[in-house]
Amino acid sequence: MALLRLNCVCLCVLSVQPTVRKGVLPSMLEEILNTRLRVKHSMKTYKQDKTLMRLLDARQLGLKLIANGYAAANCSGRMPSVEVGDSIVHKARETLERAIKLVNDTKKWGAHVVYGDTDR
Repeated sequence: MALLRLNCVCLCVLSVQPTVRKGVLPSMLEEILNTRLRVKHSMKTYKQDKTLMRLLDARQLGLKLIANGYAAANCSGRMPSVEVGDSIVHKARETLERAIKLVNDTKKWGAHVVYGDTDR
């Protein structure tokens, strides 16, 4: 039987080496970063379309912020600074409200937001 190399991440939490099994969060982070790279590559392809460029830039920035959140999370899942955490949640709420308004106000899309939530 192979010896599993265990890491004690924080209180009573164990993890195995990525050679044994890749974790859920690292897998998600990798997917987010790969998606961001594809979006940035698309931006090089569609430089002439200013509207599409704005959309793609917003998308890649959103993916960057999500990736930074995954990378910066500590074992408790809490921000080390309450003020920074509250600021992020507040900005997320503002962004969500703008997105809901955009979807609801753009009649040609024929869509209506029925639910939206942040971590708060």
